Amino acid sequence: MKTSHTKLKSSLVVLITLGSMSLWAKPIAQVQSVKGLAFVITEGGATKKVKSHDIIDERDELLVEDGSQLSLNDYYNSTYYLTGGSHIKIYDRSIQLKKGKTWVKSQSRSPLAMTTANGNVEFAAGQFIATFDQATNRSQILVVQGDVNVSNVLDRDLIQSVPQGQFTVIDPEVENGIPRVPTKVGAVSLNAALEEFQMKNEAPLQMPTVTKPARSIASVTALEVPMQVKKGQIIFMSSTALPEAVTPKKTVRAPASVAVKKTYSDAAIAYYGTKAQGEVVSARLPASTPQPIQIESTLKKIEPVRPGYSNELESLINDLKSY
Repeated sequence: MKTSHTKLKSSLVVLITLGSMSLWAKPIAQVQSVKGLAFVITEGGATKKVKSHDIIDERDELLVEDGSQLSLNDYYNSTYYLTGGSHIKIYDRSIQLKKGKTWVKSQSRSPLAMTTANGNVEFAAGQFIATFDQATNRSQILVVQGDVNVSNVLDRDLIQSVPQGQFTVIDPEVENGIPRVPTKVGAVSLNAALEEFQMKNEAPLQMPTVTKPARSIASVTALEVPMQVKKGQIIFMSSTALPEAVTPKKTVRAPASVAVKKTYSDAAIAYYGTKAQGEVVSARLPASTPQPIQIESTLKKIEPVRPGYSNELESLINDLKSY
């Protein structure tokens, strides 16, 4: 009887423990597709094979076998693609990349995070590829779209903002594990990295191309019909050298230093003030040409004028002259 009571207590403890674990389990993500073999390790230590549409709870770990691939969606509008040999642990609003490589495509409006053994990545809407090598303890973050903030997990104040088309590396042997200054990545290298994540019905993303606007000379008219030019031929840029079908309209353009003659109409001009109507205005000479001044003729015309005096003073002056 005592033994039966002991077994009953043990069974109740197990049921209560399992029940509490099931109650506290929080769904975080759902497996989208699996190519090959992948396994999930629950928080309780149970291991099972993963198949499409499986629900992943918080603190579950996913392991992808070499040569296999897996993709899953979380409940924050983010998709994670895992290559063979990858190992992640899922938390609420974050994942931990313990090994391998993952491509993150996020449309989340709220901030999310991804960590490695030595790196921390903060992101929202955007795409990036994260790699962690356990052998070298080296993390690499390559941004495909948008921008992310990368820091060391031990010093999250030193942040490197990595823009689209660039990557950074966190190496414990270089600069004390501080993220390296972002470096541009070529389109060939990016497409090669994305091809590793190609799933069934999933086409790899191409690097966005930016078309630079063409710039031409403002005074040269563009030709709608291309000219047939032979190698080594000298082309004279004139309207007569072009075929009649592609000859642009002739435009007269003079250098800026050449004065252009202006023509005026025959309308009458009325002057108001000191000038009478119809008076001809003399041409104005340039300021650099001095006008001659007739000094001598002007002096000859001027006659000395003696100042006038009163009659009394005039009489006095005459009297003084007589002595």
